[in-house]
Amino acid sequence: LYLTRGRQKYHVTLMIPWVGDAASRAKLYGKDTAFASQEEQEIYIRTFCRDRAHCVDEEPKLRIQFYEAMLVEGFGSIFPSVDICSLVPDDEADVCILEEPEHLNWFRVPAKDETATSTEDAIVDAIEGMEAPIADEMMHDKHELGWAHKFRHSVGILHTNYQAYMTQYAIGTSFIAAPAIGQLS
Repeated sequence: LYLTRGRQKYHVTLMIPWVGDAASRAKLYGKDTAFASQEEQEIYIRTFCRDRAHCVDEEPKLRIQFYEAMLVEGFGSIFPSVDICSLVPDDEADVCILEEPEHLNWFRVPAKDETATSTEDAIVDAIEGMEAPIADEMMHDKHELGWAHKFRHSVGILHTNYQAYMTQYAIGTSFIAAPAIGQLS
């Protein structure tokens, strides 16, 4: 919201995941706040901006745009099911602040796979089949290369304590990986 100060209306866009599955929304937000529609979720966000964050002047200037996403319970995370970079027009791709960027960058959004039994299966299959980037990827459109190529400036904000995860769950690797990850935190 701070970034809207001194800027024209809708110069700053907040991209929000829209989890289409109602049961997943209930798990994420609780039954009482499961949002029946994107409009209902936007009203909730705008009310929060005005009433709780006390950004009365900033809230009307903020554009909110939803992108399709899904809860992947095996990862305990929301993953995009579309290429978010492709949703941002090139002439608006100046600064990008990524909240929990690792959740947006674990894998490339897969092409539609007719053999997958669900979109979630397609996502999990893509994660398990990841390969190192290849040289001819540089020929793709900017949005296909990711945030750093699409935007003039990209900043990521991590909230997850991966050092604690490594120490607690990564038996065998925790002695080496946890201190290294701690240095990055």
